[in-house]
Order: sequence, then structure tokens, then C-alpha cells
Amino acid sequence: MKKYINPRLLGFTGLILITSFFLGCKEDMGITKNKIGQKPGPVSNPKVQSISGGAYIKYDLPLSEDLRYVIAKYKLDNGIERESKSSIYNNEILVDGFGAAGEYTVELRAAAVGEVESDPITVTITALRPPYLLVLDKLKEGKNIEATFGGINLTYFNETKADIIIRVLKKDTNGTWEGIHTEYTDLETDKVRIRGLDAGPTDFGIYIEDRWDHFSDTLMVNLSPFEEIEIDKKDWKRFPLDNDAGSRGGQWDFTKIWDGNKNVGNLTKPSPLPVSIVAIDLGKPVLLSRLLSFPNNSSGGLYGLAHIYDFAVYGSNNPGSSGDW
Repeated sequence: MKKYINPRLLGFTGLILITSFFLGCKEDMGITKNKIGQKPGPVSNPKVQSISGGAYIKYDLPLSEDLRYVIAKYKLDNGIERESKSSIYNNEILVDGFGAAGEYTVELRAAAVGEVESDPITVTITALRPPYLLVLDKLKEGKNIEATFGGINLTYFNETKADIIIRVLKKDTNGTWEGIHTEYTDLETDKVRIRGLDAGPTDFGIYIEDRWDHFSDTLMVNLSPFEEIEIDKKDWKRFPLDNDAGSRGGQWDFTKIWDGNKNVGNLTKPSPLPVSIVAIDLGKPVLLSRLLSFPNNSSGGLYGLAHIYDFAVYGSNNPGSSGDW
């Protein structure tokens, strides 16, 4: 079947295309403000609530139909200029980033449509000790920095949940400081584990940084990471407890747990879960760092029948025989 085009429709379409072409050739004037609002009055009745490294400032908003937000302008102790904004649906604004406790001045302005700002008012705030220094203060307490196998552990407390950076340095054999770890965090508390270090006395330095280029003093400590070695198993033996599951014996003797043969499983007698398997007498006091567990490869795949999924390890240098943990 033949299709025909109406010549009047064709002419009309051409007119639309020509008109669209000329409309599209208008000069680009850029983005312009649709409206310029009236200059608002200033905010009033400011009240300051001091916090670590800054403050919250509460205020009364001016009456203005064109009002859009409130802006705070201030300079940090290291010269960085900062701005904070708060909408008209909130009558307080946060100013933060100060690197030292003390008094600072903040300019508050109300802003209307078209970025028209009111006259400023000046508010003096008192910032409390900043978060990055509080973290360092806590690191100095107790045993928050300790030597461990092949490295050190740092337990930090960041009570304000601020964005901080923990940097760890180590002095090498030539007396040169080198960075060995950087931890970015906003967690309230956690532990930093640094491994792969040589055993023996070592000088470490720890300092804290915030996101406004403030740096704490360096905390100097001398610690001796432990040498991590595999425990000699020649003196290991079973330590029977009254409530353990017991071994199946024979070719499934319990000593096969540590004999290096990974092809023997099902070593303990069946018992309802949770179960105390069997205690091992290590032959001497030791400090455990890591345990190596091989997956059960029975039942056609890894982690199959009789594999331990969740376990806890208890130790004692003076154990009883009851199995009462």
C-alpha cells in the first residue's frame, strides 16, 4: 500500500523547524536571579552554647517574607575563613573547626532572596577543647598504647565522633622518623592494630589531626613488640574435664587436632550444642596471639560436616577438673 504526505502538513512542519531554529539562536545571557528580595533585618537575641571546638548559636529571626537563611562568617585560629549556613526552619547555627579552646568572634547575617544580606551582628563564642586534642588526652591515659605480637595496639576514644586522623610514626635504625600507619575515623572508640614490626625496643610517635589542618603535639612512647613464634607442640596433651565431649579415640585420637594432618576429622564424640570439646595442656604458660583453624573438607565441600563455626577459647594456669568456666 502506498502512503501519501499531505503537502499542507509538510509546509506546516517546515515552518515549525524554521521558527525553532531562529528561537534557538538567541544570545545566551547566562543564569540570572529571578528576583531580588528586600534587605532583611538582622538576627537578634543571640545565645551561645559552647561545645568541643566550637559552639551553637541560637537567635531570633527577623520578620521578612523574603528571608531564606542565616549565614555565619568567622576565621579559625590558623587563619582559615569559614562559613556556616542555617535555614529559616531552624533558629540555631553551628560554628566549628577551632583548633584551641578560647574566645572567637562570629558575624551573623540574615539573607533574603537574591543573596541580599542584612547588616551583621557580632557574637563572641567560647570554644571548648577541640576533639583532636581530646583524643590525644585519652591516648595518654592508662594502657591505651601497648606492645603486642609483631607490633602495637592503640585504643582510642573519640567521644564527639569527630572526623580525625591518627598518624603513627616509628624511628628506624638510622634515627629517622617514618610514617607507618594512618587511621581515618569518626568512630566513638576503636582499636588500631599495627603489625609487621620487628621485635625489640622501638620509639613510636603518635599525633592527631583534624580536617581543618590542626595537628596535636606528638606523643612519644618506647615499646617492645613481641616476637611471634609457633608454639612447640611436642609437650601438648589432653587435659580431661568432667564436662567435655571427649575424643572418639583410635584413629580419631584428640592429638590429631595439632599433628598437622588436615585429612582427619570428627575427632570428638557427638554432643548437644553448645559443647566443651576438650582442653589442651600446653605444657607451659604461653601468651596466645593467633589460632590457625583448617576447614573441614568432608561432605563434598569446605566447611562441611562437623566443622566448627563459632568458638571461644578459655585459658588458665591453675585449672580445675570440673570444666566450670
